[in-house]
Amino acid sequence: NSKEVNQMPNKSVLLAVDAQHNFYVNNRPVTIDQLEPVLLLETQAIHSQNVTLVLDKTLTIQDFADVSQIVTKLKLKPVLSAKATK
Repeated sequence: NSKEVNQMPNKSVLLAVDAQHNFYVNNRPVTIDQLEPVLLLETQAIHSQNVTLVLDKTLTIQDFADVSQIVTKLKLKPVLSAKATK
């Protein structure tokens, strides 16, 4: 169904990275070493491979690439989300 293609995923794990390169999975702080196992646990818990990425606007394309690489390495599906500017 073409309507479903444009919809955001219903179930998704939130992966946020702030300007200081701190990682948060579903609003809980995690270290870079904890990131992979926590992402796997969280996506398995909701039976979804979708990971919504929210990166601070000051981060670089390389930062985005590094995070995306981790997500795709785990065979998860990254969905980029942008924060609204004030």
